[in-house]
Amino acid sequence: MTDANRHGLSRYIPADVRRVVRQRSKFGCVICRRGFYQYEHIDPPFEDAKAHDPDRICCLCGSCHDSVTRGHLSKAKVNAAYRAIQTKPPEEVSPPVGPLDFHDGSAELMIGGLLYSPAVQTVLRYHGVDLIRVIPGRQGEPGRISAVFTDEDGRQVLQLVENEWVGVLENWDIEVVGQRITVRRRHGEVALQLRLDPPSRIVVERIDMRIADGHVLATEQTYAVGRHITDGSVHWVHAGIRIRRCSSLGAAIEFADVESLQIRDERFRGTGQELATRDWQIVVNSDAGVMVKPLGIVIASLCGAFDLLELAVGNQPLDEMRRVMLSHPDELCRFISTSKTAEPSATADRGRKADPGS
Repeated sequence: MTDANRHGLSRYIPADVRRVVRQRSKFGCVICRRGFYQYEHIDPPFEDAKAHDPDRICCLCGSCHDSVTRGHLSKAKVNAAYRAIQTKPPEEVSPPVGPLDFHDGSAELMIGGLLYSPAVQTVLRYHGVDLIRVIPGRQGEPGRISAVFTDEDGRQVLQLVENEWVGVLENWDIEVVGQRITVRRRHGEVALQLRLDPPSRIVVERIDMRIADGHVLATEQTYAVGRHITDGSVHWVHAGIRIRRCSSLGAAIEFADVESLQIRDERFRGTGQELATRDWQIVVNSDAGVMVKPLGIVIASLCGAFDLLELAVGNQPLDEMRRVMLSHPDELCRFISTSKTAEPSATADRGRKADPGS
C-alpha cells in the first residue's frame, strides 16, 4: 500500500478534516452505528481523489468497509446514508456504540491511581446513586462495568452499558483511535479519555466530571474529588489509598449528605482503628472510611480494610487543579494542602441539583 495516490494525495487526512467527518457522521459508522471506524473516501475513491474533502468522506466500521471492498455494499448506498445522517435530528439517529471485552470473567476499571481489590464493586457513588460500578463475572460469565460519565457542566458525554460503550450525539467530538476513546467539549478541551485494555480492563486516562455540586478530576496517575461551594469555590479531597477488602455496601469514592456522615461517624466511633482531627471534622475509621464530614465526601466508604498513604483537603481553583494534575501530578497532594481546609459550615452548591443518571 503506497502512502500517496496517483495524484500525489497523501493517505494522511488532516486532523481538522477528520474531525468534521466524525461530526457529520455522528461519531460512528453511517451504516451500522458501530463506534470503531475508519475514514472512507466515497466518491471519488481515494485512488482518484485530489483532495481530502469532508463532503466526500465518511466514517465506516471495518465490517461495512469490507462489504464495500467486496462489492456487497455500494458506494451509492454509503453516500445516501451519509447524506441522510447529516440532516436527521439527534433523536432520530442511533448513538455510536462499541463492544467491551470482559470475556475472561474479570472486570477492572483503573482511575486516578486508586488501588482497590476486586471486592470493590462501586467505584463512584453520588448520594445513593452508583455512577461507576464494576461487577466481576461468576461461573464463566463475563464481567461487567456500568458507568455514567459527564463533563464539567454535568452534561452526559458517554455511558458504559451492558458491556458496550455508548456515545452521546450532542458532544462536540468523539474520537476513537486504536484502543483510546476521547470526548472533547471543544478544541483542546478533553472531557473524558478512556483506554480499552482487553480482555478485562478499562483505564480512565482523563476525566473532568461534574455531578450536581460534586466534581471528579482524574488522570491515570492521580485524582481529586471536590464540592462546589455557594461562594463559587471548590473544596477538594485527595487520598492516596489501597483498599484491601470491601463490604457489599462499600464504595471507593462516595458523595453523601453531611448529616448522614455525622450519623455514620457516631455509629462507628470507637470501632476499628480510628484517627481524627481535634474537631472530628475529618475522621479516618478503618470500618467507615476516610470521612471529610464538612464536604460530605468519603474515600474507601464502608470498605472495612484499607491503607491510607496520604491525605489532603483544601480549597483550590478548578483551573489550577487541572493544571497541576496534568503537569505535576506528583505534587497534587501538596498543592491541595497549601490552601485553607474547608470549614464545617461550608454549604454545598445545591443550585445545580440534577439527576446524575439522566
